[in-house]
Amino acid sequence: TAGNSDGEITIEAKGGKGKLRYFLFMDGKPINSNKELEKTVKNLKAGRYICSIVDESGCIKKLEIELK
Repeated sequence: TAGNSDGEITIEAKGGKGKLRYFLFMDGKPINSNKELEKTVKNLKAGRYICSIVDESGCIKKLEIELK
């Protein structure tokens, strides 16, 4: 809901090599101090997020997500 921190993002990726790690950014800043995330992140405010998914070989896939 706009103005509240009650948003949620769930990310599930397939493929890549080995374990996948998830990082989430808002306005270019990590929302988790560059620590690996769980697949579901809660208590997010409305806005534009970038999720980076990194596999064990260092391949990165970025996804833009907008919460309204």
